[in-house]
Amino acid sequence: MLAAAKMLATAWGPRSRRTLDELITEADERFGVTRQSLQSASRRRSLTYARAWVAHQATSLRIASLAHVARTFGRNEASLRESLRLHFP
Repeated sequence: MLAAAKMLATAWGPRSRRTLDELITEADERFGVTRQSLQSASRRRSLTYARAWVAHQATSLRIASLAHVARTFGRNEASLRESLRLHFP
């Protein structure tokens, strides 16, 4: 039983040691936005793309769930999912 638990723990662990905060900082630098603007209610295309990029990286690298990213940005999970669909098909 211990071997099975160990296998599951490794299989489901994060693929990256990076954190969501590090991804947001990288997005700030990469896209010329601020953390405050990403957390704002603004729907500017540059912000929606940066949010979608963070969500895509976070979910692809298994750093955070889409729901967690949405809460971090104060956004609706469905709208963030739609941005992902538009920007990262």
